[in-house]
Amino acid sequence: MTSRVPPTLVLHSFVRGSGKTTLAARLAVLASRGARVALIEADLGAPSLQTLLHLDAPRFYLNDFLVGACRAADIMTPLQVVRSGTLFVGCVNDHPTEVARTARTRLSVEQLDRALSELRAELELDLIVLDAAAGLGEQSLPAIALADDLLLVMRLDQQDYQGTGVTADVARKLGVPSVRLLVNMVLPSYDERAIEARVSGTYDADTLVVPYAETPDTLDAALANLWVRLAPTLGRRERAE
Repeated sequence: MTSRVPPTLVLHSFVRGSGKTTLAARLAVLASRGARVALIEADLGAPSLQTLLHLDAPRFYLNDFLVGACRAADIMTPLQVVRSGTLFVGCVNDHPTEVARTARTRLSVEQLDRALSELRAELELDLIVLDAAAGLGEQSLPAIALADDLLLVMRLDQQDYQGTGVTADVARKLGVPSVRLLVNMVLPSYDERAIEARVSGTYDADTLVVPYAETPDTLDAALANLWVRLAPTLGRRERAE
């Protein structure tokens, strides 16, 4: 007998300022409608999720799990952000002293994989959304390696083009099952379909476009349309029981 493994959707960007964390948070909220979703910050060097979501300080952070001070489930805060479903949020401690200390800590694939496995089992999750560290290095590679579905968030500038291409190649070599591009903050003057076609051709990967949004409501509407396309394709793995 087989059962579906809750997939891990990882959002990554080569450069900071792409809007990756905002997209991860808002997509996780959308996904939690009628489902149990975990949103986990995996950026030890530049955490921002707690501030972005205006969350009170939790008892435990991912930092605590990494040093064996708590279980993975202990770092997760349940939020009832929609009428049905639950969003669990796990953050990295953003206090400057803790950031300075933890930034020198190596996040291993084994540690992150153990955390995700524990969370799937204890919280009965339908989906995990992982906000990876920006750039391509030892802080971001574990999250990329554990992705079932990888969304590479980029903007339309030369540095993003080059770095995203390298990241896509690395992800494929790591065996990531699904690699997609997400072009964020596209100005209204651009043809979205033309951008999708051009970027898809450049990277040989499916591409999604998120238009520039002046208000949170406008962004949510755009992401709701994107989620309709994305959600049915997430996670194809099965496991034997």
